[in-house]
Amino acid sequence: MYNVTRIAITLAISLGFSGCGGSQNDIPLDYDIPFKTPSTITGYPLDQTYWNNYVIPAAAGSLQFRESQRYGQQWATSFSYARSMWIHRITWLGLIENNDSLLDGTTHFVLRLSEGDVKNQEHVPSALPMTEYLVEAEARFIDTLESGYLYEFAYIDYLTFQVPAGIFWISVVDPGIEGINFSWALATDTSFSSGARASLRTTDNGEWQAKIDSAEFEPMAIRLDGGRLIENP
Repeated sequence: MYNVTRIAITLAISLGFSGCGGSQNDIPLDYDIPFKTPSTITGYPLDQTYWNNYVIPAAAGSLQFRESQRYGQQWATSFSYARSMWIHRITWLGLIENNDSLLDGTTHFVLRLSEGDVKNQEHVPSALPMTEYLVEAEARFIDTLESGYLYEFAYIDYLTFQVPAGIFWISVVDPGIEGINFSWALATDTSFSSGARASLRTTDNGEWQAKIDSAEFEPMAIRLDGGRLIENP
């Protein structure tokens, strides 16, 4: 009787974990990018928007999107800070083809932060990121479009990224865990995107490309919130 009861409890726990859509337990055990658990440390400067290059237009169907998949085409967008910064909230806009796994309001993404590099006289992300995380992001439904579902995604954590003054690149990539087929929206207002641009590569190990004065390489829709980092709390 004891063994039967213990087996039943074990099965119930296993089924509970495996049936929790959009949760950390959907991550394959052999996934090679570390999952980031949000920090509970407080005291960092917050609620200052230092980078914002998108707005959700009234006619959402006019947006353009670019696939950003870990096992396919990937995009990064540049940003710059004049002082050392702590980024605690990252918000981005994008389209997904399948939102069945978003019923709990979350989904997984890979966030990568890279320094800049110069290749063929063009500024692109460095081949290897400074930091990369698998995160569980909040997903807010906005609209149904002909090609899929428009969502605003956000990841909030006091200890997300710290950057010194300079130019950097951030990449938001669908890890392919939940089959959402994510495409990142292009920035929709040029007043937000002065000096920024996007860069493209075709695989996880591919070389980044950039083109000057090309609509294809306009910056991607992302917002970074944080504060000036004077000293650690």
